[in-house]
Amino acid sequence: MRVFSIPAALLLVVLVAGCADGPIVPPSDGTALNPSIEALDRVGSVVGGSNVDLSPWQNPLGPNLGLIPDITFSAPVQDGVLIQVTVSVSNFGDLALSDNIKVLLASDQGAIETKTIANDANDPIAPGGFKTVAFTWTPNFSQEVVELSMTVDPDGFVTEGDESNNLTTRTVPLLPIIFDYGPDTGEQTPGGFGGCWQNEEDLQNRAEQFSCSQDILITGIHIFTCDAPEIGGAGSVHINVFGDSDGSPEKSLYADDTPPLSWVFIGDDRWKVTALLPTPFPATANTTYWIGMRGNDPTSIGVFGVETPGDGSFATFEGDEFKFHSMGTGDLMFQLTGVSAAPTDNTPPVITPTVTGPLGENGWYTSDIEISWSVTDD
Repeated sequence: MRVFSIPAALLLVVLVAGCADGPIVPPSDGTALNPSIEALDRVGSVVGGSNVDLSPWQNPLGPNLGLIPDITFSAPVQDGVLIQVTVSVSNFGDLALSDNIKVLLASDQGAIETKTIANDANDPIAPGGFKTVAFTWTPNFSQEVVELSMTVDPDGFVTEGDESNNLTTRTVPLLPIIFDYGPDTGEQTPGGFGGCWQNEEDLQNRAEQFSCSQDILITGIHIFTCDAPEIGGAGSVHINVFGDSDGSPEKSLYADDTPPLSWVFIGDDRWKVTALLPTPFPATANTTYWIGMRGNDPTSIGVFGVETPGDGSFATFEGDEFKFHSMGTGDLMFQLTGVSAAPTDNTPPVITPTVTGPLGENGWYTSDIEISWSVTDD
């Protein structure tokens, strides 16, 4: 709980700003809220004289130098999940722009969409002002997009005082690894076929323990296999999440099939198979689960063992039935990707005013008073 005082003038600003319809909830990736109106005034440096100077930068000194990135996302980037991508086009010049202006959203693979910001004499982009344009974008991780860009006036329609500040970029935050038993966590273990353990639907297949320190939505898995794609075939990956009972897998909590997103050679007769869960699995903080990863016929995904800080064993199944623990094998070599599922705090703080001064009759004060506020936020 935090307790502090706010000057009276500041509280007035806070209260006025809080008069929106419903609570204002920041996006979960920490970027700024999208402005709800298109034209706002803000102070900007004037570049040159008697000209228009358009830029997608927040700060006239350079790209991404503000408190937030120039390009903002409405939510964490997930494969196949539509999000809003926004940028503010500023006018750092000293002439208003009353002409329409185009803005291009692009990625490493090329143009995504072009939009037009409408301007006229009654509603221009004023000197020191900006307008915000929003795009909708559905990420596709199979395209391996790593960077987005926004270009103002891509066709050079407007003559500007500075043409060098019309582009800004942002690296797309691909889903981070939230559980890691990958190749860098330990030495590859012997046994199996060169340390690679049979892992097929109709024969023996494997599951490994995992837990996370916070609530997580698990969205994908990387499996490290000895099976080349021409051996594994073009079938699907079966993902099964089990609860834990006294150190062994119990009932299934999640099961689904998904085609491999990629099957990439990483050297030393090893491939990394990446698959995305069709529906993210919500993992509760500090809870032990078991995750099964196997190939459905005709896909074979033998899994390497790795000497991690874990217990050096995995669970062995026949079909969907748990049979025994394989000891001395190392842990299964895999990684999980996901995003935080921590709940957003939508409860407003409690603000309590305190008035200090000489009090007269009927609640009236007889001289100057001092007003302070105590603010608590659990």
